[in-house]
Amino acid sequence: MLPDWCSGGCAVESYEMTNSQWDRIGFFLPGRQVWVGVTAKDNRNLVNGVLWVLRGGGQWKDLPTQFCNWKSVQKRFTRWGRSGIWQGIFQELLGGATAVISPKANGKEPWEYDRELYRQRNLMERAFNKLKNWRRIATRYDRRSKYYLSALYPVTSVIRG
Repeated sequence: MLPDWCSGGCAVESYEMTNSQWDRIGFFLPGRQVWVGVTAKDNRNLVNGVLWVLRGGGQWKDLPTQFCNWKSVQKRFTRWGRSGIWQGIFQELLGGATAVISPKANGKEPWEYDRELYRQRNLMERAFNKLKNWRRIATRYDRRSKYYLSALYPVTSVIRG
């Protein structure tokens, strides 16, 4: 977790969120004052713990104590996945993204497409290359698709920034 005096100029571990990343997603997480129920002590620390597990591919019980109790982090991660919190963050950050597919050069029925947007396809290719650095995602440790997607959503939310 970054100290308050560090405004984006400090070195951050590869699994920790920067201030700008946290500013984009912190509002969507439950446990804030405006939510019904108990106010969370430190959602940012918890999300950094989730990212630590996803980046290194370790087991939840191997989570360092600096990120809270491993069982609390794992429980809240699965609860938020089940309730769609991670998916909501992902969709909010994705915005109005659209797929652009160009026709084959030798195709019989060419169609219109946005050429400028198609030229930016390398952004998507770079995003997939960044995903390969997250071991739990790249090797698909989670057997069930709902758990895999729950892991994929926060990672893509972080690498996008």
